[in-house]
Amino acid sequence: MHTQKRYIRIFGCSVLMLLGICMVTPLKTFAVEQRFGLSDEAYTMAKGSWEFDSSLQLEHDAENDGYAFSHDLFYGVSENVELQITLSRWSIVSGGEETADGAGTETAGGEGDGEGQTSWDSAGVGVGYTLFNPQKEKFGMALFANMQIGDKLFALNGTAALQKNFSNITVLYNGVIETEWTGDQLSNLNNDAEEITQSLGGSIALGKGFHLGIETLYEVSMINWSNSEAAFFAGPNLNFQNGKFFITVAPLLQVTNNSEYEDLQLGLRAGILF
Repeated sequence: MHTQKRYIRIFGCSVLMLLGICMVTPLKTFAVEQRFGLSDEAYTMAKGSWEFDSSLQLEHDAENDGYAFSHDLFYGVSENVELQITLSRWSIVSGGEETADGAGTETAGGEGDGEGQTSWDSAGVGVGYTLFNPQKEKFGMALFANMQIGDKLFALNGTAALQKNFSNITVLYNGVIETEWTGDQLSNLNNDAEEITQSLGGSIALGKGFHLGIETLYEVSMINWSNSEAAFFAGPNLNFQNGKFFITVAPLLQVTNNSEYEDLQLGLRAGILF
């Protein structure tokens, strides 16, 4: 079995198993709310609680497919502060091209076998702070900061999240700025790339744990804060929650015509609270 297919099947089976547990577990009050596939909601973990998330982001264009995986732990330090630990981020790129973050790739199954290339990208830490909790106040606002370190990259990321809940409808905005340095090794990072992302979405509760909505994404990429490229994406999101479990999928299509960007971004997130 090809390494690429094996990794994807393992991830897919894990998500399906998690979804199956959700389906057979009696419906409970939601302890987890992650209704968006590519955006972060504007609140942090409750004090003393843990959450484990696994996510897959697929980027597809006419030439190749890129799969970015992330496995993260979240811990509520206080009512307003959470700690994020990124256990691992890794990726698979078909066609043997360089990954989107500039990290080098390592052939998964040898040369000339038609497989994609697999690379470990990074691990990291982050912190989140809730200024206004949308579950308790008229609107929500939270700030998140994240640092990632790999053998060939160093990245910093900052997010501002704004959220408004209207009964069974949630409206969410994210503003994200990320800068990344890459090179042939960690001690020789010389490629400076930046990305500014804005997302806007909405989600409505359908009942029985299901939520349906829409997400839009506007990305601007730069090299050394110049030579910018931009693209706009839009698509639906579907979320299922049951007590301590959730799973969310959001396929977004590029509605602009920029060949420098992928045609499709698909975000898949699954998690459990414990």
